[in-house]
Amino acid sequence: MLINIVPIGNSKGIRIPKAILDQCDIENEVDLEVENGKIIIEPIKR
Repeated sequence: MLINIVPIGNSKGIRIPKAILDQCDIENEVDLEVENGKIIIEPIKR
């Protein structure tokens, strides 16, 4: 899936489609890491 990077103030961000958020059970917070040049976004396990 191709997603555009958008400006958010002085930063940049992405919009994650609702279907993906629902599929991954993501609401408000995620864990963000960089591994081997890749951005990894994972739901917070509570």
